[in-house]
Amino acid sequence: MGIAVLAAQLASAGVDFEAYDLEIELAWERLAGRSCLLYEVGVDSDTVLRENLSDEVAEYGAQLWRAIDGGATQDIAISVMGYEQVASALLLARVALANGCRVAFGGQFFTPASANEVGEALAPFGSVTVVVGDGWDAVEAFARRTSPERIPNGVTTTSGGAVAGPVVAAKSLPPQPDYSWVRWDRYEAFGAATYRDSRPVRRAHLYVWDKQCNFRCAFCRVATGSKAVLTPPQTAVSSFEGLIEHGVRQLNFMTNELNPSRKYMLRFLDAMEDAGCDSADWFTYVRADRLEPDDLARMRAVGGRLARYGVESGSQRLLDLMRKDYHVPTMERTLHAAADADIWNHVNFLVGFPGEEESDIDETIRFLDRNAAAIHSVRINPFYLPPDTPIARDPGSFGIQLTGFDSGWWKYRDADGVNRTRTPWCGGSSGSPSTAPSWGSGSRAPIRSSSSTSSAATAGVTRPWGTYRTSSRSSGCRHPRTRTRR
Repeated sequence: MGIAVLAAQLASAGVDFEAYDLEIELAWERLAGRSCLLYEVGVDSDTVLRENLSDEVAEYGAQLWRAIDGGATQDIAISVMGYEQVASALLLARVALANGCRVAFGGQFFTPASANEVGEALAPFGSVTVVVGDGWDAVEAFARRTSPERIPNGVTTTSGGAVAGPVVAAKSLPPQPDYSWVRWDRYEAFGAATYRDSRPVRRAHLYVWDKQCNFRCAFCRVATGSKAVLTPPQTAVSSFEGLIEHGVRQLNFMTNELNPSRKYMLRFLDAMEDAGCDSADWFTYVRADRLEPDDLARMRAVGGRLARYGVESGSQRLLDLMRKDYHVPTMERTLHAAADADIWNHVNFLVGFPGEEESDIDETIRFLDRNAAAIHSVRINPFYLPPDTPIARDPGSFGIQLTGFDSGWWKYRDADGVNRTRTPWCGGSSGSPSTAPSWGSGSRAPIRSSSSTSSAATAGVTRPWGTYRTSSRSSGCRHPRTRTRR
């Protein structure tokens, strides 16, 4: 969806561009039986940065270039949405630089440290611009060939050193996504293969809001406590209607939670009802805060089929440590009200949070037992410590000490002196979550990645991805993301 937001910005600014979802382009080639190194062996950053590329890596680079109809003197913008995407992004940038193109990187999880490291890694091949933070204003500035010192939140490598643009917060909400460039047949084919369902169904993300959250969860990168700016419900509903016109029938409402407040959710439901939005099914995140049974019945009536909840724990003590601002009895009432409204409740739990005790696990098991009739599916996530989160910024308050940064996560030491990366209860330090980690730390974010991507085909995980470009010619592209079968 990120490229659709950037495409909307360029379109509204009158910039001629071409957009590509490389996620889908590579998946399309794979479905057609064509080989792709990413799926078969995998790539790592060291390999794609070597002075002399192997024949296999060079061919993969050429494949990426062909996927975006690459040509000389274009402008290429690459949006990197996860740590495991870095190697392919670097390779595409290297190929683009060799073809005389200007190159920019972006992605919500870049930090100043990782931006500098990308620039340094690609310096032998040419100059690049890396944007830290919201990128819709920056991609327009890049496409207009704005001088490096004026690209918002940009860091550009030059022969004289890095040139930083102004550090600014976005002056407005991101534009609503533009899907006019989408090759829907390819998404339908990918969906049929992923879900093992031959029926052609168009699926899409609807952007509601997710850049900042008004809650203060200790492990969340977008937790602010109060600074979130919310998309007006009528704006999101207008985008919903546009997607319906494109034939979309299943949607993911992209948001931290549909109810940052009950008042906001009711306004959203009012807008959906006023527009007669009942012709598609959708799912979204919901906080298990106080909601009335009628609220959830209204949600179901306008197509809400599944609600995902970051419950994390059934222990009030641990929830308070996490700063979840949850109340266990309230969570239980809301889950039961949603189930009574025929909404599928999917609940996420988190284990291994610093300070967790055996009694907290027991409380969570009792929570599951009490509410089994209202919980339809569960995911248990091992705790990992991402950068730029409340707990990473103030580890001492949580009884831990950071000891190093590796592959997108902070390593840390408990107050008892035990070194941790992820909770041993869910696989230990050698385990890995099923989605690609975000990457970049406040101090150092290594480019080096493990070459574990080769397990994609056999593990039931796909790594599709995407790109877009402008007439200057500027192009933006998103890189391989990890998705699990749903």
